[in-house]
Amino acid sequence: MHYDLTDLRLFLNVGETENLTRAAERSFLSLPAASTRIKQLEEAFQTQLLIRQVKGVRLTPAGDALLHHAREVFRELECLHSDLRPYAKGVKGRVRLLANTTATNSFLATALSRFLAENPDVDIELEEQLSQAIVSAIGAGAADLGIVAGEVATNDLEVMQLCSDELIVIAPVNHPLPQFTSLHFADLLDTCRFVGLNQFSAIQSFLDRIASGMGKRISLRIQLGSFDAVCRMVEAGAGIAIVPNSCARRYASRKVLRFIPLEDEWAKRDLRLVRPAGAGVAAVCGDVDPVLDGCGAGTGLSGTPGPLADSHSTKWTADRIRSIFGHPVTPAWTHRETLKHQADQLSEKRRGPYRHGAQRDARALDHYPEWRG
Repeated sequence: MHYDLTDLRLFLNVGETENLTRAAERSFLSLPAASTRIKQLEEAFQTQLLIRQVKGVRLTPAGDALLHHAREVFRELECLHSDLRPYAKGVKGRVRLLANTTATNSFLATALSRFLAENPDVDIELEEQLSQAIVSAIGAGAADLGIVAGEVATNDLEVMQLCSDELIVIAPVNHPLPQFTSLHFADLLDTCRFVGLNQFSAIQSFLDRIASGMGKRISLRIQLGSFDAVCRMVEAGAGIAIVPNSCARRYASRKVLRFIPLEDEWAKRDLRLVRPAGAGVAAVCGDVDPVLDGCGAGTGLSGTPGPLADSHSTKWTADRIRSIFGHPVTPAWTHRETLKHQADQLSEKRRGPYRHGAQRDARALDHYPEWRG
């Protein structure tokens, strides 16, 4: 078969104008040249594509099929040009990052916005996924980096500890739940109605799956698009919610919500960064291997403060993310041992009765106002 893009563009114009003369003009061809190209197309496909009429032409069923595929070809070509255009402007790479709901709604916005501002030659494609789906995508080569939580098997992927977080219950100040020092998820399913995230949220899918495994379901009064919206709806008295500690602490100083720890093991979550072993992300973002090698597995914020953790821990995590993406080593990394010591001191000061495994009590917030800073 011998035909080219000029032939397909001509046939596309024929299909749109239903007139060979106008199609030839659109294609910057003479009428005899256009007629010859149409004839060659029919010979190549061994079927009639047009029916000549007194006024114009009409496509045969085979012509309709060719018109559809011609449109697809030019649509794909436009996508090709769109994808390659940034390289002509100097963009050198694109990183696909998958993250769970907690990371997406907490420190990633700060970390990535600064990274993008400081690295104009690199684009980031961020997508929210369940942790298990993230690991599968990284292993299959469908993504470059991932941030996962919980006890998900990472197989042969490179793993780096980022920080610790936990899922907690938030309730209005006048709700009966704050009288409890801790709760189990199963008990809430029997008695409470929830404010949740929408069905496309990774963390909502995770909670739905946990409830289903117990033979129960979450009674949702409303589903919203962000943790901030969820917290505001709980504040208004619509129900209770389960959110990450890192997101709930934003509302601590307002004293409009109560925080109750969950005793379920899955509620305690270590956030880890994963990437393929020997990943080539460094070729796009700069050499990240020295950062990973220098920090190792012990770089996570072990024992992060309980509810109302200080913003320093979020900033430290943001610096860590930026470094992993290839940002030049910053003082936060150069002096990380000093920062680690300062963070440990801050952790002990802020955790109060939470430290040394003492029983957590959400009502202690009323007795330690300095935690709300």
